[in-house]
Amino acid sequence: MKNKMLTTVVAAALVFAVLPAVASATPSLDLPPGGGHFTALGGAIILRNGIVTLDCASTTGTGDFTGPPEGTVQFLFHGCFASVLGTPFGSSGQPAGTVTTEVLPFHLMTAKGSGDPAVLITTAANGRFTTFSYLGVLVSITGNGIVGAITAPAYNTPSETFTFDFNATGASQEITETEESATKYTLEYSANGGAAVPGSEEFESVSTFTGGEAELIE
Repeated sequence: MKNKMLTTVVAAALVFAVLPAVASATPSLDLPPGGGHFTALGGAIILRNGIVTLDCASTTGTGDFTGPPEGTVQFLFHGCFASVLGTPFGSSGQPAGTVTTEVLPFHLMTAKGSGDPAVLITTAANGRFTTFSYLGVLVSITGNGIVGAITAPAYNTPSETFTFDFNATGASQEITETEESATKYTLEYSANGGAAVPGSEEFESVSTFTGGEAELIE
């Protein structure tokens, strides 16, 4: 009898051993009745590239979900200055101290490891996130993407507001991979078209749907 039970336990263990790991489902979104347009509002943003740290006081933006899992967004960073010299910097055509991003595609994703909902923002068609001038130097932020956690609301909880956290330590983002892809997403900074170096962006943004409540679906 003991041998039979042991054989059963071993067989069960072998079955579970060969079963593939179950990945978290890609999040989707039930859009509001009034459509997928939203505004974005956030506090301070920190830009780092391992050489210099640049700070902006606040973030605004607008965007649209063009489908349940994806859309486009454009941010404005206000009150931007270098932390050491206190020198303002900004994008062409903007007031002093204001940086504008390109219109950036985004996709709902699942953060690798934690299984938490996340958003992946990638570069515009020109390969850039943004460009701005600092002390006569044209700085470009490029790379293949930045991933932020969706910290609110929870799944299956209707809400007009969604909170996105893009955390970083030094020049490295906290989340760099998703369950949907083997790609590691990183940002890069370059000056006057020179060699790119790794960099990061750290900020929190609260998006508010103008057309009513949306619901994050697992």
